[in-house]
Amino acid sequence: SRFVQCSDFLIAIFSVEDQKSFEELERTYIPQFTRFKHPQPEQFDQLSEPEKLQFIQKLPIVLVATKADAKEKRVVSEKEGRRLARKLRADYFE
Repeated sequence: SRFVQCSDFLIAIFSVEDQKSFEELERTYIPQFTRFKHPQPEQFDQLSEPEKLQFIQKLPIVLVATKADAKEKRVVSEKEGRRLARKLRADYFE
């Protein structure tokens, strides 16, 4: 947690071959990073979803999709990745 508190940005990496890795970003890792970056982390969970999203959108986040060249094994589409990036106002790379 100390490492996250001292970081200035998040590079979130997921495999396009693993739906769970993508879902964990949105459900677990990005909220966890955001909670630590909030001025009052202990109060972050009490915020409404729109308030949480508004705070997340102010943070510098980059989403990186790996294994994008494995077309036949792909389960997370580029469209899904870009949708999440737009929602978070993050950059997106494959």
